[in-house]
Amino acid sequence: MPEKPNNINFPTTIKEKFDYSVDIDITGLYAISISARVKSGKQINTSDDEDLQIEIDGKKFREILPIDKPQYKNIPPAFNGSKLKNLKKTVIFFIWLEKGSHTILLIPDCSAYIENIDIEKIEDIQKITLVINEQAEDGDRRPWFTFVLIDLVLKSITADVTVKWRGLDSDDVKLVINNKIKKNNLSLFHRNWLWSANILKKLLRRERQTKSFKVNSLPSVCYIEFWADKMPVLHGVELDLEERVSSILEKAKVVWDSTRLRKEPKLVDDNILIEEIEQGEETEVLERAIKGDRPINEKGILLSSNRWHRVKYNIQEGYIYSEALEIDGEDQKTIQKIIVQKAKEIDLDAEILLALAQCESRFFPYTVSYDEKLPEIAFGVMQISKKLFIDLNSSEKSFYSPFENIFDIEKNIQGGIKYFEYLYNGKYKDDPDRLRKTIAAYNSGPGNVSLDKSLDLNLHEGQTKRLVNCVLNHLNKGTFKNIIKEFFPVMLLVSLCSLGWMLGSVKKIDNKNLNMQADLTSTENIEIINDFNDTPQPKIIWDRKNRAINFFDENGTLKGNIDSRRLQLDSMFQIPIDVMSDDSIHIMDDEIIEYPRNVFYFLVSTFYMCGMQNCTWLLYKYDIETDFLKLVDDDIFGASISLYLSPDFNKIATRRHVHGGHCNSGEYVSVIYLLNSEKVKVNDFNESYQTSYINSLEWKNNDKIEFEITYSSCESDSEKEPLKETLEYDVENNVMKEIPSILIGNSGGN
Repeated sequence: MPEKPNNINFPTTIKEKFDYSVDIDITGLYAISISARVKSGKQINTSDDEDLQIEIDGKKFREILPIDKPQYKNIPPAFNGSKLKNLKKTVIFFIWLEKGSHTILLIPDCSAYIENIDIEKIEDIQKITLVINEQAEDGDRRPWFTFVLIDLVLKSITADVTVKWRGLDSDDVKLVINNKIKKNNLSLFHRNWLWSANILKKLLRRERQTKSFKVNSLPSVCYIEFWADKMPVLHGVELDLEERVSSILEKAKVVWDSTRLRKEPKLVDDNILIEEIEQGEETEVLERAIKGDRPINEKGILLSSNRWHRVKYNIQEGYIYSEALEIDGEDQKTIQKIIVQKAKEIDLDAEILLALAQCESRFFPYTVSYDEKLPEIAFGVMQISKKLFIDLNSSEKSFYSPFENIFDIEKNIQGGIKYFEYLYNGKYKDDPDRLRKTIAAYNSGPGNVSLDKSLDLNLHEGQTKRLVNCVLNHLNKGTFKNIIKEFFPVMLLVSLCSLGWMLGSVKKIDNKNLNMQADLTSTENIEIINDFNDTPQPKIIWDRKNRAINFFDENGTLKGNIDSRRLQLDSMFQIPIDVMSDDSIHIMDDEIIEYPRNVFYFLVSTFYMCGMQNCTWLLYKYDIETDFLKLVDDDIFGASISLYLSPDFNKIATRRHVHGGHCNSGEYVSVIYLLNSEKVKVNDFNESYQTSYINSLEWKNNDKIEFEITYSSCESDSEKEPLKETLEYDVENNVMKEIPSILIGNSGGN
């Protein structure tokens, strides 16, 4: 049993800080019960109420869940005179105590009357049974019993209560768990009072009732409050806990070269407990995200957070700045995996969201942004502002995603992604500048990003411009492609053939033998190309009669279709609409890319834009899930086109065969950036030959293309030998590198 001080007699009145020390013989779970009274200012004829705060071994208790300035007085574990008005309240703390000396600090404001302090060891650490049998003193709606669970996971609670009918004003009991009132759905007039007396219960002798509730609290601090109106009786309470209590404290390692343990989360010299804790050393996390001073680096720049963690290092407890620690399960890789999973759940591009999180917080879960006017603007991985936090918890919002702790990593990410989806697939869905506007609105608010006007980032604050550019830069570089592939292997289907006369791999299918989907009403005038014997490929079927472009996946499943008129070929090619006909439209069926799933890249032309051999082609992107159609490139010229997707999926290389007649044929390569449709032409070929033919082309990595090209001079009197070159093109630096050439002997022309 704990050894209590023998020089203190209760009850007693305290007017200054009061240390109550106790020696624990056996490490274990303990109940610390404190009963006290405090008066209102009116009762003591002053403007200030009496209050009482409790600290245990330096641990301060505050409001749930903290965002702003900490509250230590008007919270469940404290005693507040304006509410109690000198009525008795009992607070019982359930806490794991190590063997040794411990201190309970009582901090009165004005004065407090302490009736008793009692400490008992809990033997059954999974099911705590409390026999109370205490009747409340006669009074109106006030706190009565509070149970504080520290680093324990509560699964359920059962309470045995008696409420009696007393005429016009009867007994009632309210149950509040972490600021959430358990509602009484059986009463119209006492919805907030779970146990309420009435004449019917008195007649049926049902004034005593036992009720149970599942809770599943988080392993930090949980407040359970019983409020009394009049004189109910609390007979007993049973708390069902998770199995292993002692292992709940999480570990955190130091990731800075070194850091300091401080008495308070403040940057003052006399506040240091331990001068230096080295990188890699471990601490135990007692409490997360406590607001404190924001440090400055050696360049005089404020760091990214003002949050500290209360930790235990060896036998000492104190505060370490949050950026100096990495808590188990909060590393970058885990956070990135959560983002990819949450994006996948609602079919959003995980790469965009990873780039957004990187630019917003660098995946640091305790980031708190600021500016010159406000010390705190947004919080966590996805930088949720206070206003957005409120909106996410409003069931009236279409992006409703409720959560309590703004630093809860998974909930913070989920809320940010839901809001991004609302902007991307909702407000800006049909905007041609959809991505940039979504990012800008995510930062500055949709009210500042017009649907009707083009986005001029120069008119926005610097942080908005920086965020948009930062995200786009990561997308262009493909920073997170490998991360996505690591978490979720991608099934990528890319067609890498040219026209049938070049590769001999294309054949036509008899449409009568094709098993069509039920909603395709006709198969007349449908030409199906791109059916390969070896690897299944996505397909496009041009249904001229119904003006429908139908998209099929590699399994032959219809995924969606669009009306061909949405391509606006008349305006794209400047052909009068009465001249443009459906019969003139030509879709290059044998060059299709599907990535990601249900997003197709395809080529379209019209016979009016074709000569004897070559056509001008348009490259389109169509997202079936969002019904978003985008023109990627409006000037791809050639007799045949081949498309090659880069490994990071950010770029498409186009290989164009241009036929200009005898001794004037060649093949050319361009690279299109999919994010912004910027195109780079690769022109550094050997111009001393009349014809060129690319034998092979492949991406060697995200930024380099290697292709083998054969040149020949087809003039009958030419003495030039055909030349085969292997070239490597650096896309980012626009540099062509030649691998030694080989003479292969006269081919006699082209």
